[in-house]
Amino acid sequence: MSRSIPSVPAWPRTEGEIHRLHDESPELVPHLNPGVLGDPRTRLIHDDVVRVIAREKALDLILLDVDNGPEWASFRSNSRLYGERGLREARQALRPGGHYAVWSGYPVDGFLKHLRSAGFAASVIPFYEKRRLQARAYVGRKR
Repeated sequence: MSRSIPSVPAWPRTEGEIHRLHDESPELVPHLNPGVLGDPRTRLIHDDVVRVIAREKALDLILLDVDNGPEWASFRSNSRLYGERGLREARQALRPGGHYAVWSGYPVDGFLKHLRSAGFAASVIPFYEKRRLQARAYVGRKR
């Protein structure tokens, strides 16, 4: 089942524009976390995720859903997120106990080894729809 949503004329680039988009089109994400944009802990950053990760030092969570998984990148430039250096930088950006999670539409359990090599406690969380495994998140917890 699909439904049509209003088109976004231009990707919002400022926090004000994002708030306006949310206010004008609440049907885009009403179920995810109502009020999240009004929470003072929420920061919206329009930047390359690699640059954000490189400059942060105390994130609670890095959740990546930019490709179909860590080995088949939609864009080759995104592979830098999943390699040794990218994982090391992600780990450095997290506070102790923070999590790095990568959404994957296909099994790539070998990525668990890469997470462990980067110093994460690694696990996989399966996602089911109608009792069928549809996707998974590969998760690394900073010790």
